Amino acid sequence: MEIWILLTIAAAGVQAARTALQKHLTERLTVFGATFARFLFGLLLILVALAALSVITQQDIPVPSPVFLGYAWAGGLLQLFGNALLLHLLGLSTFTVGMTYTKTEVIQTVAVSFVVLGERFWPYNAIRCF
Repeated sequence: MEIWILLTIAAAGVQAARTALQKHLTERLTVFGATFARFLFGLLLILVALAALSVITQQDIPVPSPVFLGYAWAGGLLQLFGNALLLHLLGLSTFTVGMTYTKTEVIQTVAVSFVVLGERFWPYNAIRCF
């Protein structure tokens, strides 16, 4: 079996465990409290990894442009909001129903990309790949 298959299965398991732990955290915190806990923990890991990468490669950390920062902030806020909605959904129903709903994100992404960005999808993109 190829390594990417094992890594994909492991990543899916870790992601499901993280979401289950975060759902458990909402019993002690609000939905937004649990959401911010996840992202603040992630921010800490990113900063440590970025510092380590800078030290290892002996390169300066590039300064992002204001446009990039705007997109990053917008994307981050939308991800926070989406995660809060997921936790709220998990509180309303079972874990299985909530996780099944989240797996529709690919279809939702295609629909939003088509409506907002005018991107074309199947079979157009599939034909271009071959």
